Amino acid sequence: PRLVELRSMTARDEMKRLSPSTTQFKNLADIIEGCLIEKLPVHVYDLACGDYEYLLHKLRIVTYGTEYLMSVRCPHCGQSFDASADLESLEVKEFDIDTFNNLRTFVLPKSNHTVTIKFQTPRMLDEIEMREKELKRK
Repeated sequence: PRLVELRSMTARDEMKRLSPSTTQFKNLADIIEGCLIEKLPVHVYDLACGDYEYLLHKLRIVTYGTEYLMSVRCPHCGQSFDASADLESLEVKEFDIDTFNNLRTFVLPKSNHTVTIKFQTPRMLDEIEMREKELKRK
């Protein structure tokens, strides 16, 4: 495992986070990248989604603290419920390459097609969203 150090977001980072963007994941990846003390060998935009989300989660902790306040309202009765979570206490599941390799290729039961899955990246998610918008426009 590599030690990654993050600084907290600045007002400029916050403004960038809140600004409209056609590529939501790229925008956040650039913010995370800018908050890294030492750059990674791969841009955050091209990390596996789990690693990207982990860094985003830790950036939130570094910037705002570990307490996450939530307010939820029931859509049926309208009752509100307030709670808080300690983000630092959430379980982190370590990636196991052997398990992934054993499960990444499988055969579909009805069609008998072989499927191989790959890591999804934030870049892929933005490309999917842009392609979807393009198809809807046409």
